[in-house]
Amino acid sequence: MSRKAKKCSKPLDRDSPAYKALVKIVLERQRRWLPKEVQ
Repeated sequence: MSRKAKKCSKPLDRDSPAYKALVKIVLERQRRWLPKEVQ
């Protein structure tokens, strides 16, 4: 997703709550920055 995420020593487990929380944060951030015309 981002270069910062790739620096982690071990990959996140996609079923872990931490991964799901991270995805949720990223999606909300993208939604927030989208222009209202696109939505």
